[in-house]
Amino acid sequence: MATWSLAVALALSTAITALAAGAPAGAGYATVELSGVVILRVRDAGGWPSVYARADEVYKRLNEAINAYQDRLTPELVRVGQVGTTPALFIGEHLLVTVDETSARLNGTTPETLARVWAANLKAALSRFVQARQGPASSDL
Repeated sequence: MATWSLAVALALSTAITALAAGAPAGAGYATVELSGVVILRVRDAGGWPSVYARADEVYKRLNEAINAYQDRLTPELVRVGQVGTTPALFIGEHLLVTVDETSARLNGTTPETLARVWAANLKAALSRFVQARQGPASSDL
């Protein structure tokens, strides 16, 4: 368990640093990434004090989900579901973020389409994350 916590902390620390410094001042968005893959850009605070506070909550939820699944973590756990009538992104049963009308409009699409894009990005990020945790394949040695 300590190994996974350390791995998650290291993977997210780079992203949190990018969150703090990656978006130019006044850019109006915060980037959420894992293992060098951009999962989503928060362009609307959605009830949070700022886009950065909302992105921080997404990171917390991502960390909780990764730690909950540990060795069972796979990209196949990523799914688009609903919270009420709002599309949402999940890892298994762990809610990461809802995709509201404002976020979709600011990204030039619909909530359903944006949720699918974010899900594909998250699958790619988790694939890279899991592969990095497993180390090189025996055929690579």
